Amino acid sequence: MLTRSSTGSTRGQWQSVIAAEPSLALLVSGERFDAALAAVATAVDIKSPYWLGHAQAVADLAAGAGEQLGLPEAEVRTLRRAGLVHGFGRLGVSNSIWDRSGPLGAGEWERVRMHPHLTERMLHQSGALAPLGAIAVQLRERLDGSGYPAALSGAAISRPARLLGAADAYQAMREPRAHRPELSRDEAAAQLRADVTAGTRDAEAADAVLAAAATAYRGGARGRPGSRRGRSRCSSCWPRAGRTRKSPSA
Repeated sequence: MLTRSSTGSTRGQWQSVIAAEPSLALLVSGERFDAALAAVATAVDIKSPYWLGHAQAVADLAAGAGEQLGLPEAEVRTLRRAGLVHGFGRLGVSNSIWDRSGPLGAGEWERVRMHPHLTERMLHQSGALAPLGAIAVQLRERLDGSGYPAALSGAAISRPARLLGAADAYQAMREPRAHRPELSRDEAAAQLRADVTAGTRDAEAADAVLAAAATAYRGGARGRPGSRRGRSRCSSCWPRAGRTRKSPSA
């Protein structure tokens, strides 16, 4: 298994390669950077028909939640970018697991629980992407410590990760899965609020995501957060350990 020191060494090796070949040192920023992340996110989502368009929808919803809270533009932009890259680690899990309609075995469940860590590992290789990985790795953590991959709790979960986690959960519930149909807007909202009541999800994050989803719905934008119009089937929100595959939220 690679350690932090070994991944740092790998990154240093890549930097040496780039330094030796100036043509590889192209800098991408601003809109071009966002477009590049969106393109890669789309490629990742194409891995399975259940995920098509999921990353872009989560990115829009997370950014909308940030705007609802009045966050600075730079923080909203970071949330949007984290939404685009949050699922990169799913590439490390077989489609035979993601697309299964039946229960998962213990080993398969462990692979699912590792995918946020895989996302962080991928993004850690780039200084520009590492901050996004630091957010994405926490989106499945829960306030009571029941989440994964690190079982973080309370203040250990960053505010951006709480927003991203709520956005991902709501959007995933609004999309069909191999093991269940999509939930309605009211059903998804009720589940998100139930998570808050249970002490697993942040109330501020849930309220901001639901407000953003309502704003997008009233706007009638095709394919925007929470809308089932123009959406493809998606599977990225999986039950916590001990819950059945029938559970709608992560």
